[in-house]
Amino acid sequence: MTRIKYFLILVPLVLASVTGFTQQPEATHEGGHASGLNDSGCVLSTATNGQVIRVHGKVFSEPHDMGFGIPSCNDTVLLTYAGDRDNDVSADQLRKDENLKQFQNYTSAVYKSKGKSLCMQCMKYGDVEATLTGKLEIAAMPPGTTKDPTGFLRDSSGKIVGKFGWGHPVPFAKHRLIIQSVSDVKARKLPKPTNTSAEARDKTSANSESQQPVVMHADLPLYPPIARAARISGTVQVQVTVKDGAVVNTELKSKANPLLVRPTLANLETWQFWPKTDATFLVTYIYTVEKKESASVENPRIEMQLPNLVKITVRPVKPTVSYEVAAVEEKTAETVDPKTGNLHLTVPIVASKPKQ
Repeated sequence: MTRIKYFLILVPLVLASVTGFTQQPEATHEGGHASGLNDSGCVLSTATNGQVIRVHGKVFSEPHDMGFGIPSCNDTVLLTYAGDRDNDVSADQLRKDENLKQFQNYTSAVYKSKGKSLCMQCMKYGDVEATLTGKLEIAAMPPGTTKDPTGFLRDSSGKIVGKFGWGHPVPFAKHRLIIQSVSDVKARKLPKPTNTSAEARDKTSANSESQQPVVMHADLPLYPPIARAARISGTVQVQVTVKDGAVVNTELKSKANPLLVRPTLANLETWQFWPKTDATFLVTYIYTVEKKESASVENPRIEMQLPNLVKITVRPVKPTVSYEVAAVEEKTAETVDPKTGNLHLTVPIVASKPKQ
């Protein structure tokens, strides 16, 4: 399980506009050679945003993403498929043939735990190579922004206004390729792990019989503004069902405030998994409003141990306007009920006004 802790606020992505892929010429880059470039050139250096390119390279896996290395190119290219929810290329532009099926199998197949052989996300194949054709997206720096070391864009005041590139939980790739066809696929079969030592067992979870699904993408959760203002904390447990890499069902498993439930379910709808992933698991969202107040609105502290735990912690904002009650000239009237002996107070109500 990957443990990630960082301080962030979810903001809309500010990305360069892209053009339709059918309106751009196709650039090719085979075995480290690019059309119109010398042998040491990289197709990424001359390709344009929205252009269809054809490149050969090797796949590598990040904890939540699938990267692609191209010979003669120093930059990593993030991979996604046409038809995925995070891009604008329709699914009917993805060529579904044996090459695609083989590529998806090579990049997602894992060995399962069996008996005393414990294994978490042990890949069946390595050194996966392929020629990919698809629409290239290139991140751009909007005017008036700077990029911090984590890949997030900030305006002149230092406020986060977007992110530069792609990747999760923090962006690491300037380029993204939306795959439309695959060819020349090959890979190396990896040996089945046989490590059954006590140390290996300690490093795996008690339920290692079922593989934990790998999250490829998930939007950052926010603390619901109304719940934050009302200082509502709580825990939300949800059973998630994944089919073919997509969330198909969420079922609430704990009693929780509706102000916390709705954003939890909305965030889970953004989760995406490796292709062909089928799984059912329990995830817990923990929302906490601390007692100590802050002078202004601060970013939430987010800790994600995907896919089972998400923690969102915030500090409440200290009120900036205080009120004082205007002087009451009328006297309070006191009467006693002769039957019950109860004391009744009549207090004049006077409108409050803010302090100057």
